[in-house]
Amino acid sequence: MKIAYLVYWTSATGRGVAKKILGQIGAWEEHGHSVELIVLAKENDRQSAPPELLNKGTFFWTKGVVDRLATWWRLDRFVQADLLYFRYDLYMPGMEKVFRKVPTVVEINTNDVREFCLKPSLRCWYNRLFRYRIMKLAAGFVAVTGELGEMLSPFGKPVAVIANGIDLRQFPILPPNESPVPSLVFLGTPHQPWHGLDVIRRLADIFPSWQFHIVGYDRQPGFPVNVSFHGYLSEEQYRPILAQMDVALGTLALERKEMCEGAPLKVREYLAYGLPAIIGHKDTDFPEGADFLLRIQSVDISQSIPQIKAFVERWKGKRVPRELVAHLDWRVKEGKRLEFFTKILTNEKGESYAPK
Repeated sequence: MKIAYLVYWTSATGRGVAKKILGQIGAWEEHGHSVELIVLAKENDRQSAPPELLNKGTFFWTKGVVDRLATWWRLDRFVQADLLYFRYDLYMPGMEKVFRKVPTVVEINTNDVREFCLKPSLRCWYNRLFRYRIMKLAAGFVAVTGELGEMLSPFGKPVAVIANGIDLRQFPILPPNESPVPSLVFLGTPHQPWHGLDVIRRLADIFPSWQFHIVGYDRQPGFPVNVSFHGYLSEEQYRPILAQMDVALGTLALERKEMCEGAPLKVREYLAYGLPAIIGHKDTDFPEGADFLLRIQSVDISQSIPQIKAFVERWKGKRVPRELVAHLDWRVKEGKRLEFFTKILTNEKGESYAPK
């Protein structure tokens, strides 16, 4: 199968997404498929584009909305594949030509209607008005949570629920932290209010004897002295920090996007390193919960304080066994995704799916 992977990159997209994209491509290629990565990006974001993406993909740099529209309009000439995999982004008229030319599977990672409208803007209303055109043209969807999958049911297209995964081979289980002081870590990207940075500040106030480390953010005002900010770090740079931690913090305010289920990449990375995690939502890969995941009530953190204290004390100096998270591996996830691609291309009667 020849697959084209199409993504729109911005400086806010995050290195975690880049690792996910490259991991998916690597797994598809290991299964014997040919993959071409096509990336649309703003010229202003050229310096922030991850080198690993630059080396793997064909980039189309745009200088404003008009240039982006024009690029989409001629993009169909560059997409030569059996199937197109598209990471959802704002509708562009040129998508009509591309999606009609090649059966397209759209990956849905968030409640875009809510997320794009966290701040009233033209982007918010534009997405509300035109997103249905993407959904109408898609041959099928991959949703990273069951909750998102249910939101897609009105479109009447095939849907596969496949939560985010990780290449466990690339992540050694870190040795337990031997320091007597409980230490917690958060990996994130700025300007994403559903991360719940304010919840972390509240935890730091409640547990002044614990140490909190935040990677991905520069120093923020109003945080107590037991919170250390490390700014942007590469994986090689923040791995030593993770090795000194007892517990990790996942997304803590997902309800701000009107979501209660998630499968964050950061949580998969924590677990791959053996770190238990505190999260503010149901995790798709652990629908019944897990001993190494503590789900808290982030809206009113005071309700979860006893559970948080007990969780940190119980996991102090311990690591999550690899066999308990083996199903998070990309080799498992991507096998399911490829099976879905095959079903999209050929239905039970041997007929190709086509957008209606």
